[in-house]
Amino acid sequence: MSYEPEFSSTVYPNFGTSNPSRPLPRAHFRPRGLYNLALADELESLDPIVDSKTTKRREDDQYDSYIILSFVNSTLVLSIGETIEEVQDTGFLSSAP
Repeated sequence: MSYEPEFSSTVYPNFGTSNPSRPLPRAHFRPRGLYNLALADELESLDPIVDSKTTKRREDDQYDSYIILSFVNSTLVLSIGETIEEVQDTGFLSSAP
């Protein structure tokens, strides 16, 4: 397998900013085939998200207040604010999907 040369701004004087009016030499490359890849988007999950939605606390609120994630065996409610935190007392039945 032949490797392409590696280009870095450090090989140019002043990181390529010594003469801004003069363009840097062009870097050319040949696309190569993909290798050493794992298909991460096809990995099985032990607890996949079945559904998700966001909702407001009141209808006239400007922004959503909660993220609701439905899993196969449970439901998780997260509050949205400065931080995102799990809500413990939601009124939702969280032990069923």
